[in-house]
Amino acid sequence: MLTFVAGGLRRALAAHRVREIASLPRLTPVPFGAEGLLGLGNFRGRIVPVLALDGADGAAASRVLLLDGERPVALAVEAVLGLEARDGETLDLDALLAASFPAPARRSATSAHLSAAVQEAGEQEMGRDDRVALLAMELAGQRFALPANEVEAVLKRPADQAAVPGVRGSALGAIEYRDSLLPLFSLAALLGFETRLKDAGRKGNQQVVVVPIGGGKVGLVVDRVCNVLQVAPDRLEPVPGVLLRKDAEAAIRAICRPGGGERLISVLDADHLLDAETTTALRTLAPARSLSDGETQAGERQSWLAFRAGEHRLAMPLEAVDGVARVPVLAAVPDAPEWLAGLASLHGAAVPVIDLSVRLGSRASGAGANDRRLVLARHGGDPAGLLVDRIDGLIDLSPHAIERPEAGGAADATFEGYARLTDDAEGERIALLVSPWTLIDAAGRALLARAEKAARP
Repeated sequence: MLTFVAGGLRRALAAHRVREIASLPRLTPVPFGAEGLLGLGNFRGRIVPVLALDGADGAAASRVLLLDGERPVALAVEAVLGLEARDGETLDLDALLAASFPAPARRSATSAHLSAAVQEAGEQEMGRDDRVALLAMELAGQRFALPANEVEAVLKRPADQAAVPGVRGSALGAIEYRDSLLPLFSLAALLGFETRLKDAGRKGNQQVVVVPIGGGKVGLVVDRVCNVLQVAPDRLEPVPGVLLRKDAEAAIRAICRPGGGERLISVLDADHLLDAETTTALRTLAPARSLSDGETQAGERQSWLAFRAGEHRLAMPLEAVDGVARVPVLAAVPDAPEWLAGLASLHGAAVPVIDLSVRLGSRASGAGANDRRLVLARHGGDPAGLLVDRIDGLIDLSPHAIERPEAGGAADATFEGYARLTDDAEGERIALLVSPWTLIDAAGRALLARAEKAARP
């Protein structure tokens, strides 16, 4: 028997049930998870739920027992004593797992719900499927955009990058990206703003938009990424001929009229930002390689909007996002739960706003009012808003990058899965993948339960 200390008690477990003993990693908390779930940890590139025994908070734990079996689970313990004859309390592992993770009627049903909800929303909002998703950016005081389906990722510009002497003025150097080098170009310089925007000293505040060009990938450095807009095709107008000069006709494919009093946005064509010589050079740099079993065709990858709410990093499918906006003045709802922030008036409609940090039980957010954003979605044709602390940008995930370990409780019906993301400042973190419809559904059920409780004599 393997003996250990957990919850302050000496316990024992059949040694063959333990696959490995490891240090306790940094854990990602999962809202609505199983009782005793401390969070999710990364073990050798695999996301595994970590449980504490007898309601312990895990503060004293320093080691984990990775259990053997079909379901990946780890137990947090204070100390491992060693192999001994049967001694101390023997842990009923099967009963523990059955209590923490009841019937797995979960992800397949949830994913089906997501697909059905997307279809339902499209059917109830005429023309929605024809809308174009644009990633809006700010540059030299002006707004530009790229079609979101042409953007692979949005990164914070790292402080360290390899400078390349003697290259053209728009080329800033290269950074490491997904085990290869990513050439950086100043979008300001490419668009002729080099005299109005100085690169020096701005790295910490700028962002990098990764786009495929000429068979390779490049990073376009911008002041900041503003939001994601869903616009109808009739909101996109051709560039007036009198304004065209030099390469502008090719670089700017359309002018977007967002409406609602927002400024006009120039929509760029990434394939025409670089000259022919640079584009040809990118083709020669693009590595020719076959797909391994773990990789997928580019068409199978999906764009996700990454954001933060309290201590949580989250992402939702871009196809589920109706738009991202600054937080307007909210009208209070009498006797509403704390997580219902109020009603927003958007385009003549009253939109309920859910404070996602509060809804997920996070600690008080330190986000400033200028950082918070409203992520808009539609549920059954009705608009709803999710108040988040910060938009991180777009990420590109393939199906094999999404993991679905059991988290128990209501978490398995709330989250579509989990993904490991790398951040230059914070290292690797685990993001919770969500569907706005499951979040809104759960909030609606909570409101109904609250009303029923209040109606009881």
